[in-house]
Amino acid sequence: MFIETVALLAVIAFLFYKWLIAKTNYFVDRNVKYDKFIPILGSFKDLFLRKKSFNDMIIALHRKFEGEKIVGIFDNNNPAFLIRDPEIIKKITVKEFDHFINHRSFLEPDNSGLFGLSLVTLKNQKWKDMRSTLSPAFTGSKMRLMFDLIREVSEQGAKFLLNHKDINTGVELDIKPFFTRFTSDVIASTAFGIKTDSLVDDSNEFYQMGKTVTNFTAFQNLKFFFSVNFKLLARLFKMRIFDQKYDDYFIRLVTDAMKYRKEHNIVRNDLINILMDAKGMSVSENGAKPLGDWTDEELVAQCFLFFFAGFEGVASAMAFAAHELMANPDIQKRLIREIDEVKVNLNGKPVTYEVLHKMKYLDAVVNETLRKWPGGPVLDRVCNEDFVVDDVHNKKVIIKKGEIVFVPVAGIHYDPEFYPNPEVFDPDRFYETTNDINEFNYMPFGIGPRKCIANRFALMETKAILFNLLSDFTFRQGEKSHIPMELESKGFQIKAKYGCWVKIVKNNTPEHEKWMNS
Repeated sequence: MFIETVALLAVIAFLFYKWLIAKTNYFVDRNVKYDKFIPILGSFKDLFLRKKSFNDMIIALHRKFEGEKIVGIFDNNNPAFLIRDPEIIKKITVKEFDHFINHRSFLEPDNSGLFGLSLVTLKNQKWKDMRSTLSPAFTGSKMRLMFDLIREVSEQGAKFLLNHKDINTGVELDIKPFFTRFTSDVIASTAFGIKTDSLVDDSNEFYQMGKTVTNFTAFQNLKFFFSVNFKLLARLFKMRIFDQKYDDYFIRLVTDAMKYRKEHNIVRNDLINILMDAKGMSVSENGAKPLGDWTDEELVAQCFLFFFAGFEGVASAMAFAAHELMANPDIQKRLIREIDEVKVNLNGKPVTYEVLHKMKYLDAVVNETLRKWPGGPVLDRVCNEDFVVDDVHNKKVIIKKGEIVFVPVAGIHYDPEFYPNPEVFDPDRFYETTNDINEFNYMPFGIGPRKCIANRFALMETKAILFNLLSDFTFRQGEKSHIPMELESKGFQIKAKYGCWVKIVKNNTPEHEKWMNS
């Protein structure tokens, strides 16, 4: 029995070893340079070994193959292509989109809950139908209608700081948690139709749920890694990234809101109302179809995605913007002057969506923030039909059906060929030259038909809070501020290693006037 057991273990070990090294020579004779194969960790080893942040790892990987248009890499044990050339990116994400319509299946439906039913994970025609269903929620007209709700929350944020007991001497705080409270209140109002005041009381269930869902623990990161690389075992052990209680909370929240509005004939300009309209009819490429195909869970999943992305992602962008303005006082002064000029022209009236949209320097500051600190450092697509990439150093490269391609967003954003001195925060890259920016060199919200559907909403929200805060305060360097910024090397989220600490100083004081003129 002992001998048989040892023999069985030896066979299992041998098969496991053969599985580990099976893809070692995958890219030989594929007409591309390729990264060294490292079993399980692949080309992203520095991320899993916590040597680099996700953002820094993508930048380093992009720079490693300078001069190449397309290279072979390994996503853990899975071979993939890294696309470095904007023209090839254009072909894959726009011109030949039907060949690359889907994201990779990094999570199984059984272990991803609502997230696995959201727009970002849906595929093929189902994705097209849901995209058509949700698009009306994010048109320019809907942005205008929702702007008043966002401005109201922005004004509450400024008022909260004005009432702070230490505001007259300056308040030093980690600005990221402040912004997550703000984004939580915005999402609660514009997506779910409920009113919260997380800035005053962050113990409310909605905000606490957001903190728990979006702040991945080390155990959640481990489960995510296991679920991506060992899908069969993850399914066998029913491993879930998010606990069922979070799904149950959002399902109850959305379905109860829909039921209440229907019973009381309430119409509101928010995401839930769009989904209620979808309950009756959805428009697809084949014409109108009854929405019996959508389950309540699939509809709720879209609210969950909006919540998940808006809570953490938008708050991070705001925090990085505040950090850069704090670290670059001349840029901040220039932005404040633009805001002051707009306020004079408003003559005491509140800022409007149209006015905010026309502020060129504010737009440039936000765009440069997203260039330097993109929320999604990499994009992925799956090839659904063999695709030939011509003229790669006078050779053809065939991307086969089922193979994955990656677009290194952070790498391209930090490529000196497109952005000289990329580590420098310089809004003038986008000021008066927005139309000259190649959209395939600048992709903070993705690119092509699968670009983030809520990108205009995120930009509007970020600009609104910056406008209102800089109307009353300035961001100064404090004792806990870290310049330059260092990113956390744990997990996939883009976070400041030591927090985004800034000192909030009140405007309209002699000291402020002296600072502005210094």
